[in-house]
Amino acid sequence: MRFAPRRFASVLVVIAGIASCAVSPGSASAGPYRGRVIDAETKEPLVGAVVLVYWNLFALVPGHPERFLDAEEALTDGRGEFSIGAHPPSAPLPGTKVSEPHISILKPGYAPFPYGHTAPPWPPRGYEELLEMMQQSPILIELPRLKTQAEARRMLDLVNPLAVPQERIPRMIETFDAARRQLYQLP
Repeated sequence: MRFAPRRFASVLVVIAGIASCAVSPGSASAGPYRGRVIDAETKEPLVGAVVLVYWNLFALVPGHPERFLDAEEALTDGRGEFSIGAHPPSAPLPGTKVSEPHISILKPGYAPFPYGHTAPPWPPRGYEELLEMMQQSPILIELPRLKTQAEARRMLDLVNPLAVPQERIPRMIETFDAARRQLYQLP
């Protein structure tokens, strides 16, 4: 049997096409993600909280690091409501996959979501199930007020604004800086 380079190349193209279909968007949650953010104690809406969703891209081949793909920001409205991520990115190349969305909510003086929220409780399947719930109907997210400098410092240390290029998240960077400034005004 002779080696046929063209036939071999054709087989590779077909395999790559099948692989790209197997990992196309839809394997990650598809959005939009909706919620209402309130103060955990007073139950009042938190207006102007920054909601960030971002996605990473990773190759299905070992040794290729995950890298930033896309991001979107929104602010909660007068009722504390938001809707974000209606148009998630798709994998640009065969053999790559889009991560599940990473959602963060930040409001100075409050514990950030998902690290410090008090409601909703984590569902049995964790974050993946929470994303599914946010797609089906808006969920109520309660953020507790930060009362001490130590508590605020611990919560802010969990937020990583550098996971996304700064030019893509100007509101999140501005809010993170405001939260850091407020940190020194707490007891």
